[in-house]
Amino acid sequence: MPMALPASTRLSCGLVLFLVASVGLSVSASRWERFPGDLPVAEWVQSISVPLFDEAMRGMSALGWWLGAAMITAGAAAVLVAVKHRGDAALLVVLVAVSSGVNWTIKQIVARPRPDPALLEVREDLAGYGFPSGHVMFALACFGALALSLSGVGGRYVRVRKVGQAALVLLIAAMVMSRVYMGAHWPSDALGAAVTGGVLLAAMAGCRGRLRGRGGVIESRQPA
Repeated sequence: MPMALPASTRLSCGLVLFLVASVGLSVSASRWERFPGDLPVAEWVQSISVPLFDEAMRGMSALGWWLGAAMITAGAAAVLVAVKHRGDAALLVVLVAVSSGVNWTIKQIVARPRPDPALLEVREDLAGYGFPSGHVMFALACFGALALSLSGVGGRYVRVRKVGQAALVLLIAAMVMSRVYMGAHWPSDALGAAVTGGVLLAAMAGCRGRLRGRGGVIESRQPA
């Protein structure tokens, strides 16, 4: 039976793969204003017509602007501090801040324009560059960090962990869809943000493992 790789090795391999993918996507985005498949996928997302979908997409996008992002980050950090996980709270705040800086830097280097209103319905008239999506990187940094903090939950709370992590993943997916629906980004802008955010999240996981070992919002407990 082959030996399983240590967790630290798997994390390092994942970090390298995400980093290579991030660089590749960024280089490609600097050469092409959109990728093959961007337009049909965006058109499909914008064609969705179900009750309250428009309101939900606009609401999700509103959460990613600086005020909403700051309030969510502060609230999440406060909860972590309240349950005595100050290390996770600090890492979350640092990750969100670093994510914002990395996003701005990549935007300036890649300089990819946002979707052309002649090709796609643009529901947000925004200046600046599109690749990678700042909203998606924020969602991955904040909600991904919270999901990582829940990784130590066990015992009688394992269902809480699974439900919480699933909800956080759905929030990230909803943010991705909302940015395409609003016409603020091509799907590949969101993909680039997700991959680059994955690099930062993997780096946070490595730091967390070294600084804290195994931890979480609710400490792991064995069934009574």
